[in-house]
Amino acid sequence: MGLGKTVQVSALCKGLFEGEHISKVLIVVPATMKMYWQGELKKWCPGVENIMQFDDKKKSNREQQLKTLRRKGGILVTSYGMVSTEKINLSEMRYDLVVVDEGHRAKNVNTELRRSLVALRVKGIRLILSGTPLQNNLSELWSVFDFVQPKIFGPYQPFLTKYAEVIERGLLKDATPDQKSKAEKLSK
Repeated sequence: MGLGKTVQVSALCKGLFEGEHISKVLIVVPATMKMYWQGELKKWCPGVENIMQFDDKKKSNREQQLKTLRRKGGILVTSYGMVSTEKINLSEMRYDLVVVDEGHRAKNVNTELRRSLVALRVKGIRLILSGTPLQNNLSELWSVFDFVQPKIFGPYQPFLTKYAEVIERGLLKDATPDQKSKAEKLSK
C-alpha cells in the first residue's frame, strides 16, 4: 500500500490509450479495491470513456459491459472472485493489457485464481503488481513469470526438473562439487 501502483498504472493506461496502442484493458484487484481503482482511473485517465466495474450484482449488467468493451474498448475493473466465476465469459475477449493487483496471490500454481488468469486471452501486456516480495521458492517464481511471459520457462514439471531439483540438490550438505557448481550456475 502507498507505493503509487494505481497512479502508475493509470498513467500507463492513459498514455497507451492516447497513443492508440490499446483499446481493451482488464484490471483484476481484491474485491475491496474495485471502487478505489475505478475512482483513480477516472481521475488519472481523463478521456478514457468506458471505465467499468465488473461485479456480481447483475448478470445482464456484466453482459452489457463485455459488449461495450468489445465494441468501444475501455477499462474493466474486476475482482479475483469474478475472474474465477466469469472465467469463460472473460476469456472470450482478447485484451491489450491485463493488470493483476496484489499479483503475489497468483503465485500458487494450483489455485483457481491462477488457472482463471492464465485462461485470459492477452495479445499485449501482462502486468503483475505487488508490494509483497516472493519467497525463495522456484514454483512460485515460475507461476508468476508464466503468467507474465507464458511459455518462457516451459511447462511446470519440466521446469522443476531442470531448475528446482538441480538447485535444491546442489544446496545439500552432501552435494558433490559438480552438483554445487550446477546449482550455482542455474541460480544466477
